[in-house]
Amino acid sequence: MKWSDWLAALSTAFWPLIPLFWLPLHLLPRVRKALGLFFYPVIVTLWLIIAYLVLTRKIFAAAGVVNLPAPVRVLGAVSLLAGLLLQVLTALYLGRRIIGLPHFRPSAANTLVTEGPFRLCRHPTYLAHSLIFFGTFLLSGYLTVALVALLDLLLTRLLIIPLEERELHERFGKEYEAYCRETPKMLPGFRL
Repeated sequence: MKWSDWLAALSTAFWPLIPLFWLPLHLLPRVRKALGLFFYPVIVTLWLIIAYLVLTRKIFAAAGVVNLPAPVRVLGAVSLLAGLLLQVLTALYLGRRIIGLPHFRPSAANTLVTEGPFRLCRHPTYLAHSLIFFGTFLLSGYLTVALVALLDLLLTRLLIIPLEERELHERFGKEYEAYCRETPKMLPGFRL
């Protein structure tokens, strides 16, 4: 397997963790509360099963591959690296809050983070995902990765971000409203 095949396989296998974690976290509060911190091993176990199936069945290759020109692949590398850097920076600024701890330990949710990457957009983690998956598609040419990139963008933009913003508004009130007025949702420089 070429490195681009591995990259496509890993990104396609990783992606289900995003909806498996964020959707139940926001949409199933009773289940989340009933499971408590056991929520994490349940989600990880489900994800490992799906990732195993993706990798062993080569689901990442199901839709085929397009041969993209070298300049497009370079753009993909830039996008992937920018996404990885943004993800690391976001994790550093959030610390342990990135993994949903406010839902399990309310004391972890007492400050609104508006510095670092959060100064550029309200949801840098989701922007990072989009850059990573888009870059991976451009580097590998796997159409399944393009589908994953599109699904990730649509799912986060249309479902996860609105649910998360509702929770943040409830938690931080006027402070979050002011932050929303000054900071774009996902794309720096755009009021979308």
